[in-house]
Amino acid sequence: MKPKMIFLALTATTMLTACGSDTKNNNSIDRATLPTPEIASFSVAGTSPAQQDIIPINAGVEDGKFTIDWNIASADAFHMQIFLSHDATLSADDIRIFNNSLCGAVRVNDCLAQDQYICHFGTDNTLKCSDGWESFNQNLNTQGFLTGIPQEAYIIGEACVIADCKTSAIKIEFQ
Repeated sequence: MKPKMIFLALTATTMLTACGSDTKNNNSIDRATLPTPEIASFSVAGTSPAQQDIIPINAGVEDGKFTIDWNIASADAFHMQIFLSHDATLSADDIRIFNNSLCGAVRVNDCLAQDQYICHFGTDNTLKCSDGWESFNQNLNTQGFLTGIPQEAYIIGEACVIADCKTSAIKIEFQ
């Protein structure tokens, strides 16, 4: 081998060896210093006033328009998700209607700590939601979620920082 090639090979080997781990220094994230998500408020403004703590979402009132509002405290950047569920607990069969991993971190009005998601429930049982960046548009019958009208359900908000997640559930009734 030429002397220049030997020099380059030795230099590369030395540099790679220098990149090895130092067991004395752990450069991983100290989770104790991360903010924890706190759901200061999570609410649903239905198509009409609540009845016995159940929020009505009626396709025949106000064109089925309702809003989901949230206020997340203690975290500047977080992952926000909103689900439709048959109960107040998140599970694999819930339908995710909002998913934004960039909340508070990237763009102006991109899922701010205090924000709103506007939805419409149609007479054909289609749910359409949007905040300008995220959107959801699916028929809840064909998804197997609605089995009849009226039907009680829950809207669940989940805010996470890394793997630390907090949830809040609101009982609704599709009418």
